[in-house]
Amino acid sequence: MTLQTDNMNQIEEFNRIRRIVFSTFHKGEQGQIDAFSYLEGYRKKLDPRSYVGLKAELGFYQKYRKEFSLSVSADVEDHTDFSGLMAKEAFRFDVKTNADYKKLKDYEPLQKDIEAKYKIAVVNHSGDIDELIDINFPFCPECEKGRLIDTVVLLPENYNDKGESRWTNDQTLIGVCNNCQYFEEQNRISTHFLFDFNTEINNALENEIDEMEYMQSLGQNPVFDAYKIIQSHSNNVLPYLHKQFDKSIMAVCDKSYIITDPRDGDGYNCLKVQWRRDLKLLDDYILDEYDIDID
Repeated sequence: MTLQTDNMNQIEEFNRIRRIVFSTFHKGEQGQIDAFSYLEGYRKKLDPRSYVGLKAELGFYQKYRKEFSLSVSADVEDHTDFSGLMAKEAFRFDVKTNADYKKLKDYEPLQKDIEAKYKIAVVNHSGDIDELIDINFPFCPECEKGRLIDTVVLLPENYNDKGESRWTNDQTLIGVCNNCQYFEEQNRISTHFLFDFNTEINNALENEIDEMEYMQSLGQNPVFDAYKIIQSHSNNVLPYLHKQFDKSIMAVCDKSYIITDPRDGDGYNCLKVQWRRDLKLLDDYILDEYDIDID
């Protein structure tokens, strides 16, 4: 028996058991109890990963079928375990205990062809939702290949025409393409308390400089960890940005000035990604920096 044939047999067996379990579930209250009991009986016929995945699907369906008006989907290799509604909008739910194995490209054919909308439901082994990940990033209207990923830019301090500080910083939500770097500004807010990364680092350095000089006088070698400052600042501001923009932010940038030729001082504004969502399905969709200009 070839490996491919063996894999096909495993998939067919999994789908057969899945049909039996969910069919049983729909036979009243006792059917729900029996469905979990049957799944345990079939445990030896499934590999450990398939068993855990099916148990999580069943738990998710039991807990959220009314809330999301869930319908069990047939396995037609479209990455859809259930169809349902959220805020009266139709979604396909892909239920996973670990999203690290998912790739955004796998969903793109149906997202582009029929504009199918997906949520990846990351759940524990009992089916409780840890997170619902919205992966319906628009396709780039410029190149039609990349996706516009939700990114926030922390902008420098605002000044008036006289060069006087307004004591505010802007934060802008953009969708930026990983392929051609086309971007769209979607929303912008202004705050008196949310600095860009460079300002936050400089403030922290100013606060620590005396202690660092004292440690040096004692023969010690103090280390200023700018990365730690960035991570701390990101953790502090992200909940506020999520709420204000009503988006799950995937990356946070600040505006840096890069000198391209020290002899004549020419340079250009670029966006440096200082924080990115630790989500492997976005590995190919968030760049380290973007050569785009935002005022």
